[in-house]
Amino acid sequence: MSLVVGLFVWAVLVLWFVLPRTGDWLSRLLTAVAWAPLLVSGLVSLIYFFLQQSGLYGAGPVRWALATLIVAGVGLAIWSARRLPGTRSHRSETPRRGSVVALVLFHLILAGTGLLLADHILRLTPVRPYGATDAIAMWNGHARVLVRAEGDPRPTYRLLKHSHPDYPLHIKGAVVGVTLAVGHEHVRTAQVLHLLFLLGLTAGLYQCLAERTDNAVAAAATSVLLASPVVWSWSTAQCADIPMAYLVLCSFWGLSGIFAGRWRIPPLLVGFGWGLLVWTKVEGVLLAGSLLLALLVAGWVRRPKLERRPLTTLLAAAALPVLANVLFKRDWTSGGGVVRRVLTEDLGDKIVDPSRWMLIVSSLADQVNPLRDHPIWGAFWLLAAAILIWGILSRRGPAFAIAAAALATTCLLSSYVVTPYPLAWQLASSLQRVLLQLFPLWIVAAGLVLFETDRAGNGEIGEAV
Repeated sequence: MSLVVGLFVWAVLVLWFVLPRTGDWLSRLLTAVAWAPLLVSGLVSLIYFFLQQSGLYGAGPVRWALATLIVAGVGLAIWSARRLPGTRSHRSETPRRGSVVALVLFHLILAGTGLLLADHILRLTPVRPYGATDAIAMWNGHARVLVRAEGDPRPTYRLLKHSHPDYPLHIKGAVVGVTLAVGHEHVRTAQVLHLLFLLGLTAGLYQCLAERTDNAVAAAATSVLLASPVVWSWSTAQCADIPMAYLVLCSFWGLSGIFAGRWRIPPLLVGFGWGLLVWTKVEGVLLAGSLLLALLVAGWVRRPKLERRPLTTLLAAAALPVLANVLFKRDWTSGGGVVRRVLTEDLGDKIVDPSRWMLIVSSLADQVNPLRDHPIWGAFWLLAAAILIWGILSRRGPAFAIAAAALATTCLLSSYVVTPYPLAWQLASSLQRVLLQLFPLWIVAAGLVLFETDRAGNGEIGEAV
């Protein structure tokens, strides 16, 4: 636990000095807090994975690698502080605060919802310290197996045939890396790591909207996130859905800066976070691909060409987690997992079967309909869809935000058509979690359609008409 917190503080301090000097100190701090969890979890998991690939097993190599990482981060922070003492990003501005009444009111609501959620987490975590059933069987269960493996962990890992061993090692590897470094297992390692993902998601959603609307809107939108029953339900589950939602949001946030040509987040960091989508869950490939496609499509609609340099940097930074996923599929899993089954089990027949499409649509309608005993969502999805449609019809919606929300949702829902599992069971057991992964992205997209005050260069739909 202490090492996880220490690495998080280290990452915040490094990012504080590395990030461009924009806005006030609080905005810069929130940005560092938002991106620190993925930096820590991603680097620790990749260190663990590549050490195992290289035959360097056990705790010793992990400790040396983490010590080297910490020293390198401190050196980078010192170098950045000396080299860039007064530099600023493409544009510096005072954050837009909004009206005083709205600012105070929505921040009080945000503080209240945050405290209530924190109380819920503190009360429920002792009840299920190892998380939900899936966490016990897969995420934390796999991590425990890897920690206790002697020598090469791959032969032991291949024996986990019935608990999704094809899910990549981002979250599991981070837990294993920290556990090996401290020398003993502790239930709080995974608990704290998942709390940091939730903290990063909260800070990221707030800051992403604060940069392009105002602080009152950002506080209201973040309150919607923290007050949603679905977030309360999964806040202590220790599964990968809140981390996926967090990575989707950060990827969108970073890519939107590249789209606008005024990035506040370094493309190297954006690319690393975007690549971690692939390194976290199987559907991360679809989410990463849909966000990149949305960037290219929105850039084409907007007409001005996207700058090549940040895109090249982004792809280069994503190469490490993507390579890790490729090697993981080749060396750690047997039989190719879900992807192999999808490609070999009547793929064409499933795609052209109208009954499967209709079942997906009806399940989605049941899930988002507040009158169908789904109070966990309320009317959010109906309102958000109406807002995005209005943004398209009124030609005022931010092109990349709308394209990202629409394409990511379409890709994930369409993937159900080819699932190798019974479709009705798959929808019943996972649709809510899939929507949770998209939930913060839709909050941000709806907020930008309604309240974005900085539209210059952000590619409204009306610019291309």
